[in-house]
Amino acid sequence: MKRPSIRRWLLVRCSMAIACLLATVGLAIYFTVKHSMLNALDESILETAALLGNQVELEDEKIQYEWQEGLDTNSALTAGGLFQYWDEQTGMITRSPALGSGNLPKFSGTDKLPMMQDIFLPNGRRGRAVGLRIHPFVVPEEQERMMQVGRVIDPKSRTFILVVAGDAEPINHTLNRLRWILTGSLFLSLTVGFLIIVRVVNLALKPISHLSKQVRNRSERQVDKTLDLPPGLPLELLGLTENFNLLLGRVAGIREREAGFIRLVAHELRTPVAGLMATSEYALSKKREAVDYEKELANCHQSALELDELVKRLFALAKLGAKSEPHSLEEINLVMILDECLRPFIKEFANRNFSFIADLPHEPLITLADPYLVRLVFNNLLDNALSYTSPAGEIAIVCETLNGIIIRFSNTTVSPPDRPERWFEPLFRKNASRHDAAQHLGIGLTLSRHAAESMGWTLLARQTADAQVTFEIKIPVKR
Repeated sequence: MKRPSIRRWLLVRCSMAIACLLATVGLAIYFTVKHSMLNALDESILETAALLGNQVELEDEKIQYEWQEGLDTNSALTAGGLFQYWDEQTGMITRSPALGSGNLPKFSGTDKLPMMQDIFLPNGRRGRAVGLRIHPFVVPEEQERMMQVGRVIDPKSRTFILVVAGDAEPINHTLNRLRWILTGSLFLSLTVGFLIIVRVVNLALKPISHLSKQVRNRSERQVDKTLDLPPGLPLELLGLTENFNLLLGRVAGIREREAGFIRLVAHELRTPVAGLMATSEYALSKKREAVDYEKELANCHQSALELDELVKRLFALAKLGAKSEPHSLEEINLVMILDECLRPFIKEFANRNFSFIADLPHEPLITLADPYLVRLVFNNLLDNALSYTSPAGEIAIVCETLNGIIIRFSNTTVSPPDRPERWFEPLFRKNASRHDAAQHLGIGLTLSRHAAESMGWTLLARQTADAQVTFEIKIPVKR
């Protein structure tokens, strides 16, 4: 699938917008000029028609055209004038000298209302014409004479059609030239505008290209280094760049934690591996009795168990952290599972002379969770309490059901940590327990937090008293 391009999108849209704008302006100019020129021609034709309409006179019972009596003095009117009369009573036609034997089309409006039309002149050229109905006028002296002889003629009984035309070819020629000029200007402006748009778009997208070049030229060691903000970075890209730098900061934090995790794993693996090597070298340093070999093999086996336990915990941590699909949740009774997990630890608590209190409800606490992960969380917290409780100390488990389910695991300790949350860091162990590496690899609490979060739980650690640490599980009720 072809990827959309911001540059192409801007170029196409801006070019189309400019083309539409220029075309609209060009059309507006063309039609404005056309309307003005045609209006000027129409006004000239109407003025001529009004003048010619008043030059038809009834005299001695005959029609007289005054413009014919003074052709020399009315040369401006008659030399190039195109007009024609039709006497509707006699059918007689009178033309202007400029028409020769040609005829104008016969049409008219109603009385005193002229009609304008586009016509073809006798010579085939385009023109504009006005048609109107007129009546001859009678001077007062002629009116008195007709009354004296007893033959009064009503001028309105004699109707003439007058058509006055004007040549529109000069206007059409001018408009045709204007069309070519506007079309050429449109393409020229569009070309220049397109080049300007290309330049502007390239300048606007230059910061993006700069940022892309920074990312492309980064080496593997610089991948988590934040980007340099180029000068003149647009405001619209500032948020994107800052968020990308935040992402790179998180990547740097992850890489730093990975590097620390690898160092800690290497350090932890060194202990059982060194034990295996030392024991095997000691066993092979000289000939020994079978009993001595059995003793050294037992030490090797113990070191192998420690190494196997460490590998299992690391594998479980990696698998739990990388799991993307949702866990299989089912309806479980938290009280019943906690009772099952407590059974093997209660005897150990008694053997070490610990005071143990479990304030659990008698009724079931039902929620949706993964039974395997729930046991993992409970077992690790109980094992942590068993390992780090001070001699003859106290261990308490309290359950609350206000606004969800809260289970607290508390125990007294000889040297409470300054930052209890550090116990959730991978491979973190208190110095007091480093001799017991087979059981306490510093991964259990990390596994517990990952398991709790994968089910939507919250696991926190805090110091609740001078010598007491509490782990609190917050469980939202799901049904």
